Amino acid sequence: MDRVLFLNSRGGIISRYPHLRSEEPLPVAPYVENVAIPVVSVDSSALCGDHPENMAVLTCSSGAALTFFCDSVAGGNDSSGDGSHDNPWRSLKTASRFLSCTSGVLNAAAPYIQLKIRGTVDYVSSGWAPWGALRSEKLILTGWGEKCDLGSAEFAAGYFFDLKAHPHYSAVIACSNCTVISNSAVKSLAVDCELVSGALVSCAYNCSGSTTNRLIDITAAVCCAGSFASPVSARYIYGTVISASFPSSWCALTVLNAAVGVSVTAVNSGTDRYASAIAIYAGASCSRLGNCTVIASAAAPPVTTNTQAYAHLLSGGPSGLIVSGGTWQAYASAVASGTSDRVNAAATAAGFASHITAANVSTTLVTSAGARLVGANGEEREYEATSDAGRYRWTQRVRMFSNGVVTSSYTSSGTY
Repeated sequence: MDRVLFLNSRGGIISRYPHLRSEEPLPVAPYVENVAIPVVSVDSSALCGDHPENMAVLTCSSGAALTFFCDSVAGGNDSSGDGSHDNPWRSLKTASRFLSCTSGVLNAAAPYIQLKIRGTVDYVSSGWAPWGALRSEKLILTGWGEKCDLGSAEFAAGYFFDLKAHPHYSAVIACSNCTVISNSAVKSLAVDCELVSGALVSCAYNCSGSTTNRLIDITAAVCCAGSFASPVSARYIYGTVISASFPSSWCALTVLNAAVGVSVTAVNSGTDRYASAIAIYAGASCSRLGNCTVIASAAAPPVTTNTQAYAHLLSGGPSGLIVSGGTWQAYASAVASGTSDRVNAAATAAGFASHITAANVSTTLVTSAGARLVGANGEEREYEATSDAGRYRWTQRVRMFSNGVVTSSYTSSGTY
């Protein structure tokens, strides 16, 4: 294929060396491809209407992209190839040098510049940014026939398609069908992506994610559909499934404005004497939680003589918050066992505070506390309590032992 000459809007030749007023063409004739660019239109008010599914609507725009190719070889030392489909570069180092040297020509010639990548990338360690981190909006990185793994180094580009990559936070605009590592581009869009090691995005559309660190979560201004096995924080969230389990105190979902049709399961497996599971925390601006399926389960195991389990369906929330429809279930279980003078087990399950308005909501609160004294003398205390709609109900059971025999026992209960 002959080398091509690119013309500007006035018909003038865009040369390889514009500062020398040279008309030398590029050393390769790039392939021109029409690229689909994902766009999500957001109408947060839909969460308060009859069609909450219209909160986020995915469409695609399109644009012409000058496309180059890289079939990467392990080590990154092969400098052959010219970036064409039939003679691709064999290293991202070579691709980076070309893109850096011809950035002026390429940016003037087409709306987008695309680099398709396949093969082994095991040599980029300090980041990859041929146009710098702040000038890469028009650069598209795409997997070439496969989801190419770019490793853990940061890559600066505006778009990532069909890749496993760690995008540079200041450049990325959208990721689609990617495994995204530690994304922190606050204004970016993620579509059909797996978000690994946490993420900070403007919109997560039909994404998934998980983490083993309760301090790392998925944060999105808008979250639509998808499934996560890690904590999620969102301003507006619809139709998302969150199921997360950790052995310490944590909150599965933080909602700042509204949530509809969300399924949340918060499980604290309890590896120490205190187990706490909070399903949803509602921020001060939260106005609605509609048709949600929520489960909070906390279990404190018999590892000590004093255990506590706390399962809370909803924490926080302003006085104007409305909870409508859905099923909400909290389960708290505490078991204590020991040889000391007193063995205590306490389990509390909480629903909604008195200032929250709940309508057509099914709420189930279940508690179980078991204390077992292993010895001749001492006391067993079991405490179970539920709290919902401003009413606190509690039951306490006490058994006194002498020489291994129950000498007295009583049960007390109350409501306030």
